This record gives sequence, C-alpha cells and structure tokens, in this order.
Amino acid sequence: MNDTCIPEANQKVGVILPEDPAGDLAGQSLKATRSRPDVQRALSTWSSCMAGHGHQVKSLDDAEGRFGQPGRIGVRPEKAEVSLATADVTCKGTAGLVPTWYTAETAYQNKQITSAVGSCQGS
Repeated sequence: MNDTCIPEANQKVGVILPEDPAGDLAGQSLKATRSRPDVQRALSTWSSCMAGHGHQVKSLDDAEGRFGQPGRIGVRPEKAEVSLATADVTCKGTAGLVPTWYTAETAYQNKQITSAVGSCQGS
C-alpha cells in the first residue's frame, strides 16, 4: 500500500513513477521510530499539552483527522479547527516532538542507507 500522494499525482499529471525509494524509506522510518522511548515520551507530552488546551486527542492521526478536509477548499476553517491547529503547533514545540522525531528518523535512515551501500559494495 502506498501512503503517499504520488499515485494521485501521477494520475493527475500523467507521470508514472512506479517506485519511490525515498518516500518508502521515509514511511519505514516514521513507522520504525514511532515506538522509540524518546519519541513516545515526546508524543505523550504533546498529548498532555493538547489536553491542557482542551483537545482530547489520542494520537497525531486523531488530531490530523479533525483538521479541514480537502473537499472544503476555499471554505474558511471553523474556530475549533483553528484552535486545534494552534494548540498542535504550540504543543509540538513544548514537547520538542519535531526535533526528537527528526533525530530518530535521521538516525534510522542513515543506518538503512549505510546498510544498503555496504551491501552494494560487497557485491
């Protein structure tokens, strides 16, 4: 399953990219690092912060699902959406979520790249 927008983009503009190794690696690293203790702590801090701002969200995916949907293009966001988005940005900063997860993903991706290069050189 491809969780990126590449298939839709390919269909709309007529470009066929059957593979997306960089996107695949990004998706793998996101999933692989989600369970790391430092990322879990940052996610927990983010969730607590969101609750402190009046938003009971179980996960980033839960919060994302509450933002305006694509079919609403051109429609002003509701006050609740603006409040949620503002709290999300504030809480990600408070939790250090973005730099924590970025560091974890970068380390994972570097390891994967090093492993791939090493296996190519061994051939």
